[in-house]
Amino acid sequence: MIRRVAPVIVIIIAGFAFWFINRATDDPHSPRNEFLLKEQQARDHPDDFDAQLEWAEALVKAKQFDDAGPVLQQAGRLKPADARPFAMLGKLAVRAGQEDQARGLFHRALERDPSNIDALRGLANLDAKAHHLRAAIDGFQKIVDLQPNDADAWQGLGLLLITARENYRCLNALERAAAIAPNDAITERALGTVALNAGKLDQAYTAFQIVLKQNPKDARALTGLADVMMRRDPSPNGLAAAERQADAAIAADPTAAAYYLRGFIRLTERHLPEALQDLNTSRKLDPRHQQTYVVLSECYALAGKPDMAREVSARLERLRASMLARDRAALDTTGSGQSK
Repeated sequence: MIRRVAPVIVIIIAGFAFWFINRATDDPHSPRNEFLLKEQQARDHPDDFDAQLEWAEALVKAKQFDDAGPVLQQAGRLKPADARPFAMLGKLAVRAGQEDQARGLFHRALERDPSNIDALRGLANLDAKAHHLRAAIDGFQKIVDLQPNDADAWQGLGLLLITARENYRCLNALERAAAIAPNDAITERALGTVALNAGKLDQAYTAFQIVLKQNPKDARALTGLADVMMRRDPSPNGLAAAERQADAAIAADPTAAAYYLRGFIRLTERHLPEALQDLNTSRKLDPRHQQTYVVLSECYALAGKPDMAREVSARLERLRASMLARDRAALDTTGSGQSK
């Protein structure tokens, strides 16, 4: 009986599979058929700008970037005043690592349409990568002015404003990004850090918790949360809990920031030998963080080691002098470049 039934089952399954495949193929709205339709329309109407642009968009979506370029060039010839082909060609150039060419294409797009979002975003990203901070900030600001619900642009603006140390604008931008796209880990991590620096401990706590729900071993969020806990409750029990949180951050990723924070907590607890060990570790991992030297010098002084405290203070002065000289040299280089 089993031998007779088995072939029948195989036939039924094969028939169903054949029906399903043909049904998908016959569906005019299937992705494959829509792709083929756009290709056919572009070939049948080589002088139709919309047909060429839609075909190029379909090729980009299908990641056939090499094929999309000539189609976009054709679209640009058909309608030279339209910004869209130039903006899309700029994005292809970025993908190919041709950043100078991409920049030129984005500028050509914006000459035709100053509100083209793809060109504005592409240029802002290039400026950010090249450390043209003010130009990048202005670019993302234009995007959010045109598209107030663009979470990516608000995030980009907020992250750049951290570097520019524009704290109020930065906090506002990241809050807007988080409101539009809740639970984005990059936004929430940055928002937690900025809120912490602004003394908004409840907001920082919430942001870091959102990050840790997605990744319980996120070292930056763990460190930030330990900092929040220390500031919220500086009692012995509160500091002990914050220290355990810092332990978790170091276990996840032994960063200079995590060691610095645990060292600061231990200094506050007057666990001086342990604090000195953590602060020296932090200094070795990040020898340019000035606040580490300040706290380390204080820790040596409290530990009854004034000579070591003075030595650390002297190192800090040398660091500040070298960083100031570097900044001045950078300004001189920028100024001479602009004068040319």
